[in-house]
Amino acid sequence: MPKTAYKGLILKTVAEFNILPLTSECNGCCIFCSHKGNPPGVEVFMLPKLSPEDVMELAEFLSPDRKIIIGESATRIIEGEPFTYPDLIQVLEYIRKRFPSTPIQITTSGFSLDKGTVMKLADLKPIGINLSLNSSDIFNRHRLMPGLKEDHVIEGIEYMGLHDIPFEGSLVAVEAEDGEYIDAVETIKFLAAVGSRTIKVYIPGYTHLFPGKNGFFTVYNKILDALCVIKNSVDVPILLEPAVIEDLSPVVEGVIRGSPAWHAEIFKGDIIEYINGIRPLTRLDAFNKIKSAGSVNIKVRRGREVIDRYIKKERGEAPGIVFPLDIDPIIGEYIKKAVERNRARRPLIMTSILGEGIIKALLKRYISKGFHGDNLAIKPVENRFFGGTISCGGLLVVDDFIHALKDVDFTPDLIVIPSVPFDHSGRDLLGKFFLEIEGYTGIKVEII
Repeated sequence: MPKTAYKGLILKTVAEFNILPLTSECNGCCIFCSHKGNPPGVEVFMLPKLSPEDVMELAEFLSPDRKIIIGESATRIIEGEPFTYPDLIQVLEYIRKRFPSTPIQITTSGFSLDKGTVMKLADLKPIGINLSLNSSDIFNRHRLMPGLKEDHVIEGIEYMGLHDIPFEGSLVAVEAEDGEYIDAVETIKFLAAVGSRTIKVYIPGYTHLFPGKNGFFTVYNKILDALCVIKNSVDVPILLEPAVIEDLSPVVEGVIRGSPAWHAEIFKGDIIEYINGIRPLTRLDAFNKIKSAGSVNIKVRRGREVIDRYIKKERGEAPGIVFPLDIDPIIGEYIKKAVERNRARRPLIMTSILGEGIIKALLKRYISKGFHGDNLAIKPVENRFFGGTISCGGLLVVDDFIHALKDVDFTPDLIVIPSVPFDHSGRDLLGKFFLEIEGYTGIKVEII
């Protein structure tokens, strides 16, 4: 059973991530819910019952300079459906009064977006909705989310359009009984037609406790094949998450209609070569460089041509360019410094299955400069504890790293592991400390 979230963790969520927690209650009962598949021993937390006064007190730790997020989780707190919180509108009105111009982003299934609710939200702009639609066919949506007894999502989408409330749609791509993804494709078409700024398609996160499910790459490739049929016919950026990335070239996946990049005539498939004269090292680096600047001059490669473009925007404004998430190049510097600090000659870099291609591409530039090229090794770590389709770094546990080390055919003098599976105290989802890896191997472990 989940524990009750302690105040320090709640405050960390607010102060570090600008997330305002309201409730862990969710009325969706989604058949793909990740929490249903957690193996025994996973340490997650439920929010205690929070009064409006409690939430307003937490809001004092929000930053006015960053988007305020409601309904997302960045820690081990289970975030529920915001619209099941009975005093949501009261809290939103307080936030808007306290932070008059800070954007608010709410993630919701949309079940409660009737006309009256949407009109109240319209009075609280700037506000945006991340809409977990999952299916545009109401019968199938309720098959996927059987807990929804009342559902106003379709009229809510219409009213959001009438009141100029931007939304970004998403769906978990669940295979039909015939093995096809026709409903997912139709849902993407629907979201594109009704004005979704972007569309995120999620691979179902099934653990080994979901019987009869395929592994990640089998599911990923089937969904990717289904998306290939529609991607070029839909004028909305579509992102498949988690993504399989083998290189760091900042290729534009899509551009949001009406955004600064759209007005600058940046197109899907363009490669960002220079930003104000500086070459970006990764997709994330390119996005951050453009967003943090004001108006920018960029050079893009389009086929064999290199074209100059000027994006007119405010400093800190999102440009509207959509990339799949890769990596901050500073991670390469951290790894390099860890190796040099320990004078390691046989360093082993451990990463998730999905992170392997990214880390290889990131370190390639260092290896090419003579950075322990022949001796540096990268070891992907399988998510054995969770199993199923789970292949991401955030859900690795200490025992996964230890098991992976049994397959390493040399003795490293330094082990470098990612920080993302561990909380602020260095413990994994089972409460194990990362230095248990060092205790098991007798080899120095650095966390990056």
